[in-house]
Amino acid sequence: MKRVKHMQPNNGLTVGALVSEMNECGVLGAGNIGKAAEIVTEIFSDRDYTVFLTLAGPLVPGGMRQIIRDLIDQEYVNAIVTTGANMVHDMVEALGHRHWIGTFLAEDEELKTKDIGRIGDIYIKQNAFKGLEDWIYETLENIPEKKRERISTTELLFEIGKNISDPNSILATAAKKGVPVISPGLVDSIAGFHMWMYGQDKKLRIDPLLDTHTIVDIVYEAKKVGIIILGGGWPKHFALFAV
Repeated sequence: MKRVKHMQPNNGLTVGALVSEMNECGVLGAGNIGKAAEIVTEIFSDRDYTVFLTLAGPLVPGGMRQIIRDLIDQEYVNAIVTTGANMVHDMVEALGHRHWIGTFLAEDEELKTKDIGRIGDIYIKQNAFKGLEDWIYETLENIPEKKRERISTTELLFEIGKNISDPNSILATAAKKGVPVISPGLVDSIAGFHMWMYGQDKKLRIDPLLDTHTIVDIVYEAKKVGIIILGGGWPKHFALFAV
């Protein structure tokens, strides 16, 4: 058996050195972080890997928007599988709205009187979603009607990304880099509801089965596949079933 090596933190210890110490420790959370770092280093270093990043939970409103955007921009990931909600919050940030630090202890009724929405202890002003509604309608109008007759969420989010000018946007960067953002559950979000409303008067048919073609084609064309799973949920399932 290999013995547990006790970590030795000291002044000037870098993040990389700390993770190496954790890897040498080899057990519990520290050991898992070390193993994860080795795996991520391998798939990021070997360009034969096609890397999926799956996103579930409030990652974008929780402060990870720039990290995700940079992974796309620096070509570390080749495809995103995400909940619709994370892309909603990318859109509202791109429109100039912000997320705020709140508290889990606040009463929902009190926040409602102040027109504040919440995700746990993350706050966002409700007018962000009114602005999103107006912008979504304008953006959908920019997509040719023929294309809207049957469109995957991947293609729809690509078109949306092309209409975002914020260089820090996940969707804008993905569109620029040609990285597919796959979200069959997009309709389960505020943006999805606005799209449904738009489709009551205009032509819009979102077909998530087309996303299955997209993800399976990516996997079949890959030499190797790596998946980084953040938050689990259906994005994890959708990516793993294709593999």
